Amino acid sequence: MRKTIFGTSYIQEMYHKVVTLHGSAKNLPPSCASAMEPSLCFFPQHVIPYVQTPLFIINSHYDAWQINNTLVPAYLDPQHTWDHCKVLISNCSFSQRIIIQVFGVEFLKAFEGLTPSYTRGYFITSCHTHSQIIWTSYWYSATSPRVLNKTIAEAVADWYFDRAGFHQYIDPYPCARDCL
Repeated sequence: MRKTIFGTSYIQEMYHKVVTLHGSAKNLPPSCASAMEPSLCFFPQHVIPYVQTPLFIINSHYDAWQINNTLVPAYLDPQHTWDHCKVLISNCSFSQRIIIQVFGVEFLKAFEGLTPSYTRGYFITSCHTHSQIIWTSYWYSATSPRVLNKTIAEAVADWYFDRAGFHQYIDPYPCARDCL
């Protein structure tokens, strides 16, 4: 489970409040919500084993939203020492980069417990981004992120058309970097 820079479970507590406030447990996969605290079903590592439909995950070790809302929520940084870093990784101090890299390693651990599946694929970059997959250039550009020499478009196509067995494209050289 992702922790803040102070080791607290802020995001887990927030999702617990969301489930309680909105009665979301009834809208989560029953197989997941009956096996554990329903708010945990908001976390991919807990819900993916219960997903029956084909699933392709596109994300980053260093997702900008997760860094801003899970690792360093605003209330934990009243002096704003993380502001420039959260916007652009190259602005981070050495110690901030180490913290973000450890955060990325923790993110990858969520995939370790998942059994390989032909109906499930991943494209995990080392970019400090969030939502860039909606841009066509991010999928097709010569400068778009590549993992194992594949663009997102190529990886998704290989998975969709079942061209190459398991479709787990995870950046083998993870280090936080700015992309696009």
